[in-house]
Amino acid sequence: MTDRERRLDSVLPGRFRKVADDRYGGLPPTMVVPRTVEEAQAIVREARASGETVAWFGTGSRRGLGRPATAAIGLSLMALKGVVDYRPHDLVVTVRAGTTVAELAAVLAPEGQRLAVDVPNPERTTIGGAVAADAFGWRRHRHGGVRDHLLGLRMISASGDLLRFGGTVMKNVAGYDMPKLAVGALGTIGGAVEFSFRLRPLPRARASVVAFFPPARWPEIEAALAAALRAPIEPEALWLLSPAAAGDAAGRWGLVVPFAGEPAAIAAEEERLRRLLPRGAGVEVSTVGEAEERARFDRLSAALAGSPPWPAFYRPMEGSEAVARAEGEPGAQAGDAEAQAPDSAPDRAPIVLRFGLRSTDVPEALRQAEALGRAEGFSPQVFGCFGSGVAWAVLGGASADAAPSEIEAARRVIAALREAFPYPRGIVRIEHGPATLRQAVDPWGIDERTASLFRRLHRALDPEGRFLAARLA
Repeated sequence: MTDRERRLDSVLPGRFRKVADDRYGGLPPTMVVPRTVEEAQAIVREARASGETVAWFGTGSRRGLGRPATAAIGLSLMALKGVVDYRPHDLVVTVRAGTTVAELAAVLAPEGQRLAVDVPNPERTTIGGAVAADAFGWRRHRHGGVRDHLLGLRMISASGDLLRFGGTVMKNVAGYDMPKLAVGALGTIGGAVEFSFRLRPLPRARASVVAFFPPARWPEIEAALAAALRAPIEPEALWLLSPAAAGDAAGRWGLVVPFAGEPAAIAAEEERLRRLLPRGAGVEVSTVGEAEERARFDRLSAALAGSPPWPAFYRPMEGSEAVARAEGEPGAQAGDAEAQAPDSAPDRAPIVLRFGLRSTDVPEALRQAEALGRAEGFSPQVFGCFGSGVAWAVLGGASADAAPSEIEAARRVIAALREAFPYPRGIVRIEHGPATLRQAVDPWGIDERTASLFRRLHRALDPEGRFLAARLA
C-alpha cells in the first residue's frame, strides 16, 4: 500500500479501491465509497490534514464534462441512497445524493407525484450528479431545470463540516444562494449529500404532435413555432430534430411538441397547434400517444448516453459483485490493489456539445451544427428546443487513442459554432468528450470575465483548493 492508501485504510478500513483511468481522464488513483455522511466527512478531513485534493463522484457518468483535472482522492456517493423525508401533502421530498433519478421517480409515482426534471438516462443519473452537472431533460421549456425545483441541500465543506443551506420552503436569505450555486458546479464548492425538492403532480395523460418537413419548408416552420409561443397553448417543449435524430429516411427534419394534462385539454391544444403548422408539399403531421413519445425521447437519450462507462465498483446498487465488495460484504479486502478498469468501454469516446441560445437562434444553430459536422466527416445528430433555447449536437466519437485529425476536426466545428453564436449571446460547451479534446479546446466557452468570477467564488468558499476548482475555471 502507498502512504495515502494506509491513511485511508485507517479511516475506513477496506473501503478504498485503486482505479485505472481511461480516455476521459479525471479518475483519481484512489476512490472511496462511503456508506454514511459521517464517513464522507472523515475522508475530507483526512484529505485536508494530508494536503490532498478531493473530487466528488456519483456513477462517474459525467467524467467527460469540464476541464481535465485529477484529484488525489475520489469520493463516490453512490452508496448514499434513499429518501430521507417525503411529505406528499406538501409536495416536498428530501433525498440522498446517490439515489438515481429513476429510483426517486419510483418512490413518488404511487402518490401521483414527480420531480419534473426528466433528465436523459435517469437509470444511471444520480440526484447528486444531476445537480452537479446542471442536468435537465425534454420538458425544460415548461418546467425548468433542476435549479428551479431545488429548495435546499446539505453539503460537506472543504473543512469537512456538514452545512445546511435553504430548506423545504421557497424563500431566500442574505448571502450566497448556495443551492443555486451548487447547480452545475461539479462539486467544486462542496460535496452535496442531500437535497430537498419541490414536486409536481403527475399528468393524467400525455401526447405529442409530430411533424416531418423538408428543408425547403424551414421558414414556414419557424414562423409557426414563433406563433405557437404567442398562442394560448402550453406545450411542454417544441423540439426540432435533424433527419438523423428524427430517424426519417427521406431526409426530412422533425418537430416534436409534447403536451401533458387532462385529455380534453390536450386535444384542444393539439388542434390549435395543428392550425398553425404548414400543410402539403412534403409536410406530414400526426399525433402520437405516451408510449411512442417515450420511445422517441428514449432514442434521443441513447444518443446522449455518451457518458463514460461506470467503473465497476460504482455501478447501480443492484447486486453486482463489485458493489457488494464496496459495501463491505464478503469478498471486500482492505487495500484491494486490483485496478478497476471501466466496464465494457466502447471503442469510441462520444463527442456531445450542448448549446444555450436565444430561442430564435435555435433553428439556425441546428442547421449550422449539422452542416459543419458533416463537412468534417462526422455523422451528427442535432436537436434543440425552440422555446427554451437548449440544444445538443452529437457529433459522433473520437477513437480511444484519438488521432490529432479527429480532435482538430471537432475543434473546428466548435470554433465555428462559437464564432456564429458568441458568448454571451450563446454558449457552446463540450458536454461529453475525451480528455484530449478538452485539453485542446476550452470546454465551457465562457469569457475571461466570467471565468475570473468563478475563481473568486471558489477562493471564497474553498481557499485551499481542496475540491478541484480547475475543472470549472
